[in-house]
Amino acid sequence: MFVLPNMLPLHTTYFQRSINICSGAQLYLFKTNGRFQTSISSQFKKQTMVTVTGYAERTRKDGSTFIALEITGGVELIQSSTTGRYYATVRKCSIPSTFNAIVAEAMIGQKLPGEVVKVITEPYDFVNPRTGELMKLQHSYAYSQDSKVENAIGHTRVHEVASI
Repeated sequence: MFVLPNMLPLHTTYFQRSINICSGAQLYLFKTNGRFQTSISSQFKKQTMVTVTGYAERTRKDGSTFIALEITGGVELIQSSTTGRYYATVRKCSIPSTFNAIVAEAMIGQKLPGEVVKVITEPYDFVNPRTGELMKLQHSYAYSQDSKVENAIGHTRVHEVASI
């Protein structure tokens, strides 16, 4: 058993010791009700991840088919432009793959590094399926491994996202 010097037998959680484990990261040791616990704190940027949530078979212009993976980013809060209230949403897009349906099915639930980014596009019409309202949009969503829009793949318009 690892014991640090000067341990006090307290029955509440208290900060005991901090150890630098590498540049920008610290290991904290706590004692709670006689048991040691650890926590790691890092100044490094946490890596953003997306999740494969489904797949769809798509048809190319030449008639051949391929599998597109449906990607979902993390939850974000958006303020409504009409009511001013906040609501939770996720960004979604699809990316082409070389997988068959069996492999694509196995990929569901897998996490990938990167995020779903908003990409400015030529304006297009979108009908809100809940309200029937016709809107002119000029953005799509795409997957980017490094959060840079210029490196994004799988540009997906909002009307395509609504059907995912």
